[in-house]
Amino acid sequence: MLDTPPDPLGLLKPADRASYDTRLSAEGDQPYGCMEDTRVMVLTDLEAWAHDPSAPKVYWLNGQLGTGKTSIAHTLCERLDIQKKLGASFFCSRSALRDARRIIPTTASMLARSNSKIRSAIHDVLARKPDVADLNYLPQQFSSLIVNPIKLATASHPEVYYIIVLDAIDECSASGVVEILIKTAIDGMSDIPFKSLDYKPT
Repeated sequence: MLDTPPDPLGLLKPADRASYDTRLSAEGDQPYGCMEDTRVMVLTDLEAWAHDPSAPKVYWLNGQLGTGKTSIAHTLCERLDIQKKLGASFFCSRSALRDARRIIPTTASMLARSNSKIRSAIHDVLARKPDVADLNYLPQQFSSLIVNPIKLATASHPEVYYIIVLDAIDECSASGVVEILIKTAIDGMSDIPFKSLDYKPT
């Protein structure tokens, strides 16, 4: 009996329970979204932004602690997932998901599962650079795992459009890394058909 070859995506070492539908909150509770018929206006605005190709690439969701930003992001993920528009989601927490350096590899792993062409392009990257998930230079990592695979996969399919949701990145350790990550994402997403919803760090 032939052994099943390992999935190359394992080289990305994605963080566990980072996506909206698998994570546990910092307090250990099950993830939750907005209560029915609440946050209607902001969710309507978010969905309009998500589906408008001419809208800005990044939507900053800001507000005081405890105002429900995570619930809003979770509900948006649920809706985009049903519409097959969610490319990836990374919900940071003060407990297990504080390493900002795991965001790019984990996002790439989720994107690969969202689209077979992106998956094939990321496989090619991993064949050439098996250690790409461990690079310390985030712009190179972002280009290798996110920008270039997306460009290759969507070159002949401009209608492909996904949203990446990054929740509470201001809670990650090493604020300097977070700042580099934000700048890298904004610069890199300027010419690819993807958008990102983020917390605005305070």
